[in-house]
Amino acid sequence: MKFVKSKSIYFGYALSLLNVILVYFSGGTSSVYPNLNYIPIAIVASGLGRKKGLIHALFTGLLMGPLMPLHVLGNVMQPAASWVMRAGIYTTIAWIIGFFAELNERKTKEMEDLLSRDQLTGFLNMSSLRSQTQDFGQSTGFIAITLKDYEAIIGFFGLKFSNSLVREYAIVLEKLLDEFEDVSIYRHHGLEFAVRVESASDGKMKKIYEKLESIHGSTITVDEVPLYIENRMGIAFAREDITLEMGLRSSLLALHKAVSSNYMFYEYNKKDEELYNNLTSMASRFSRALKEGNIKVAFQKIVHTCGGKSGYELLARWSSDEGNIAPGKFIPVIERSDLINELTRLIIERAVDFIFFQGSEMEFVSINFSVNSLSMQNITFMDELVKARGIDPHIIVIEVTEEVFIETDNIIAIINTASAMGYRIAIDDFGSGYSSYKYIDIFPIDIIKIDRNIISHMDKSEKTRNIVRSIVKLSQENGMMTVAEGIETEDLANRCKGFGFDYLQGFLYHRPEIMK
Repeated sequence: MKFVKSKSIYFGYALSLLNVILVYFSGGTSSVYPNLNYIPIAIVASGLGRKKGLIHALFTGLLMGPLMPLHVLGNVMQPAASWVMRAGIYTTIAWIIGFFAELNERKTKEMEDLLSRDQLTGFLNMSSLRSQTQDFGQSTGFIAITLKDYEAIIGFFGLKFSNSLVREYAIVLEKLLDEFEDVSIYRHHGLEFAVRVESASDGKMKKIYEKLESIHGSTITVDEVPLYIENRMGIAFAREDITLEMGLRSSLLALHKAVSSNYMFYEYNKKDEELYNNLTSMASRFSRALKEGNIKVAFQKIVHTCGGKSGYELLARWSSDEGNIAPGKFIPVIERSDLINELTRLIIERAVDFIFFQGSEMEFVSINFSVNSLSMQNITFMDELVKARGIDPHIIVIEVTEEVFIETDNIIAIINTASAMGYRIAIDDFGSGYSSYKYIDIFPIDIIKIDRNIISHMDKSEKTRNIVRSIVKLSQENGMMTVAEGIETEDLANRCKGFGFDYLQGFLYHRPEIMK
């Protein structure tokens, strides 16, 4: 950018000088050629802003001023008022163009910051990393970091507290690493951050790790609540032909290993690389299967307990040469890539067709959205198809898990927008994670689906039965429908009916069936 701007000023001044020579040898300022000076004035002002644009315009005005004749052959000089007015016009034009150029540059920078920075912390986001170049002669290190039991903390304290915790933890990280040069901090999602270290020698990485380790065991105060800090870290390098994005991904995989194994830190190694390659291979195979039409959409009936219209849930099914691949194996893999959006759009298309041809026979059709696929692009895509087919959006249920509600404000805004557009919202697997009744109060929830593990445990625990009763009662009092998942026996179905569930879902009534 600096190179382009320096070229602009040299080019502008050169054009002005050439035009002065042209004006002189064409007979003086009485010709039309003085008007050509507006071109270099516009170039310099638009490229360099008001200050340098004004200097250049004044310079051009003086060149065309008292020493430039009105008529060269008759040696008739310009009246002073004439060249002064011309210089004034030049500077005014330069100021106006420079003003709007600076305004545009400022707005562009604001937009770039908006797109490249996390709005909650001000740190760089993952999109900015993809657009950055890498010096393959240098080693870049990544340290992914989070707090132990972050999700449990959020489940207990709620969303607002979550955002405050993210901000406070970000401030702590920034202060800790302020002394180090060539260090950038990125926010991944939730409370996961990545520290990028340029020219990352083992010694430099060790110092940064020890600095991050130094806060382990201390406390951080969030909304007057002191929290015990237990860091978990994953370390990886981007060397030789490994890209920055792969280096970051490796550190995140190492972080997840540290979290799952309860290590304070874990460094990415060759075995992890093999595992990652297997996951990458699965993602590639899924992509091919999607293109070849081997990813099918199945539907499972959700039965009304009082004989009303049934609901349906749409599910992805993958049939390969090796046999059927369980969704639990491929969904977590493709959720890490844009393939989840391709799958979501396929299911949306099938759902719209399903409703268009059989809509009069159903109460709702449920589509699963993950944190990564719940975007305004996908909601808009769905809404365009719905409108084109003349379908009532109220039939479609956007089904999300509880983890969606502890994500960014952007996700929450999408849920509220989709609800305002007429789509119903369901919480899937309610009670399987860190449930919070706050979600029911804050967000526009229409349907509560209680996790199959809780439902199946009712026969064994009075406490579980009491929890289920309270959820059903709360849902009824707030005008929300309830669905019991995993119904496989008549006894369990009858118990759920007795509790007041609106719908039952499970193999007792219908096994998922591939759409024709």
